[in-house]
Amino acid sequence: MRVGTTDPQVKRKRPSTATGIIDGVLFSVGLLLMVVTFSNPARSEKTPLIKRVEVMGSGAIYKQDIASARSRAIANSLATAVDLVAIELIPLETLISEFKGVNDILHNHTSEFIQDYKVLTEYLSEKIYKVMVQATVSVNKVEAALTTAGVETGNKELPKILFLIAEQNLE
Repeated sequence: MRVGTTDPQVKRKRPSTATGIIDGVLFSVGLLLMVVTFSNPARSEKTPLIKRVEVMGSGAIYKQDIASARSRAIANSLATAVDLVAIELIPLETLISEFKGVNDILHNHTSEFIQDYKVLTEYLSEKIYKVMVQATVSVNKVEAALTTAGVETGNKELPKILFLIAEQNLE
């Protein structure tokens, strides 16, 4: 007998319907276990997430004290950098309803969220000192502080769900 030809006397045995259903269910369960095993969200939490932002700040000059005005301008720009990162994390409705609490959290702990900064340029006018700062903000720390305070952040990872439908010919 040659390969590829059909012999009318050789009958192929079709698997029973129950066996086909069990095989389909086992395959589906195995595939689902693989997806759950390899989509471990804990891996992404181990790496710290940072964001680098460029912002401008200003400080008023009082009694010819330029150094204090520069410090206020830098502090103002760092607070703005933290604000920008927080605005990306918090849904608008939550930000509006929790505005006072969010401001208290962010502005009382600004230095904890800033990893480093660099003054890119500065400008001195008659009564205002202006700076442009590049700040590196720890997104993880901002999010953790907000979550600890009970503020909802929009960075929640949705569960991964896989639907498998085994289609079988039940003729």
